[in-house]
Amino acid sequence: MLVACAAGLLAGLVPLAPPALAGSPPSGGPSAGAFLEGVDDATPSELPLMDAVAPAPALTLRLYTGCWYHQMPVERSASTWGFNDIASQLQTWNNDQVPMVVSLSYDPPVTTEPPNPSDEAAPNPEWPALYARCAADFARRFGSLPYLRAIDVTNEPDIPNESTSDGAMPFVQLAVVDGVEAAHQALRAGSRVKVGFSWAYATGPFDVALFSFFRAYGGTTFDRDVGFVDMHIYPGTFAPEDPPLGVYPCSFLQAPGGRSRAVLPRSVCLRMEHVPPAALLPSSPYSYYYSSYATVVYGVDYLRGTLMPLAGLAGSVPILIGETGYRSSGAGTSPSPQIPFFDPGNDYDQLEHLYGEWTAAWDLRSQPTNVGGFIWYELADHYLPPTSSATSYGSCSLPQPYSGVLTNCVTGFGLYAEHTAGDYTARPVMCAYKSIVADPEAADLHPTAAIGTFDTKCPYSFTLAGEPPFNA
Repeated sequence: MLVACAAGLLAGLVPLAPPALAGSPPSGGPSAGAFLEGVDDATPSELPLMDAVAPAPALTLRLYTGCWYHQMPVERSASTWGFNDIASQLQTWNNDQVPMVVSLSYDPPVTTEPPNPSDEAAPNPEWPALYARCAADFARRFGSLPYLRAIDVTNEPDIPNESTSDGAMPFVQLAVVDGVEAAHQALRAGSRVKVGFSWAYATGPFDVALFSFFRAYGGTTFDRDVGFVDMHIYPGTFAPEDPPLGVYPCSFLQAPGGRSRAVLPRSVCLRMEHVPPAALLPSSPYSYYYSSYATVVYGVDYLRGTLMPLAGLAGSVPILIGETGYRSSGAGTSPSPQIPFFDPGNDYDQLEHLYGEWTAAWDLRSQPTNVGGFIWYELADHYLPPTSSATSYGSCSLPQPYSGVLTNCVTGFGLYAEHTAGDYTARPVMCAYKSIVADPEAADLHPTAAIGTFDTKCPYSFTLAGEPPFNA
């Protein structure tokens, strides 16, 4: 899974603060105080697309890089980790005053699909130590950039999907702890950059074991160094909506004999209590809004109330919803029943999910849940030249053997669609997100009214001269 973010990342115990003034560096890392909103995975040439949503520094940009990219694990230094590929991007975004969160994946030279001896290596217990050196070198090299807000150590260490997540990588649990501690220690004294790690929403025994391991292996040093936890959650896409339609989060949490969990803010309970039960049924015109709202509430409550205490992480450590979203319709989508939760969607569904997921994050921004930000995946769905193994529309063209639905990984999530190379057209969700960033209080008060405008054209289009095909 992948993702998007905005100004003032990850509130801690301080009250919400106004956004940083244009032209000035951000006022800190993920504990800056203001609720962050942003987008994911853009190239510097796409800055006009971001500015149309909100001029810098109103949006935070999430970027992705790694240490090995399937190279053999030889001795490396800051000049040979491969950071030169992203160094110019980071400097460009910094010069454009765009706050950044960088995900540093743990990607040692081993693959699980399909076997390819040319890029495989036997699992090596030294990989976490090498990754820790990589994380430290990254923090040392780029930690002084004024607009680098946070370093996200590893990508989804709990998901065993080698193509996009680190959970299938050997010794990933060690890499999380070693990487967080090394990156934190490598930052200069007084640095405002925060270091954290990501977790993709799941409720299996492995997640409990993973967070328990963090406490056993990392101890108080790890707890002290973690500046945020980055939650990836895609209601109705990569996991079923949870709870089922028609179930209120608060009635579940407050039921007699129910498990003791984090106490949800009263505003969340009020929102759900004022929703007629019929509105949560599939026949409701806003069923996706309410179910995605409830899913995010459940996910945050499970992370805050169950998993983070297992790792010893305090309530003052903010949660960033660092990846979330839902698909619009478009070329490359499929209603294949092979993946029942990968709904092909449409513009109306996408708007419902945007408001459901975002309003949940906004309602949970204060203590005790302390959600500090929201990143929509992604800025744009990129055009790709047709090949024998990929359609011409989507975010990536890696063929996946287990489902034709995922031939080009994830498609249709973007605020924009790049239908031909360099030509971008905004989807309705772009104008909706633009209005959210401009006035979050109004967006939170009247989400269903905004959803009702889904058939209004979002009048933004761009042609970027000389723009090459993405990942060409």
